[in-house]
Amino acid sequence: MDEVVSVEKRIQELCKQILTEQEPAKVEELFANLRGLVHASQQDTRLRLSYIVKRYRKHIRPVESVAAEPASESTLRIRQLLTFLGLAQDPQASKPAA
Repeated sequence: MDEVVSVEKRIQELCKQILTEQEPAKVEELFANLRGLVHASQQDTRLRLSYIVKRYRKHIRPVESVAAEPASESTLRIRQLLTFLGLAQDPQASKPAA
């Protein structure tokens, strides 16, 4: 958990530095650092989520059994997350265009 806090603090520090920096070249360098930090954080999050999904896959109901029930907002978010991680197919991608 300390790692997450330190990443958040580093992002906040970079944003403050960007706001106060006057030199355009230095601002570009800070933006590059910020983009790299955010990208690394996103990759770490994707890795952790894919591990969670793999570990608890047997506790997640298949999408086919959920299709008969009305989808709640949380169900839609879980489906989107699984699709994003490449662990489920996008149900709208398989539907023919009208």
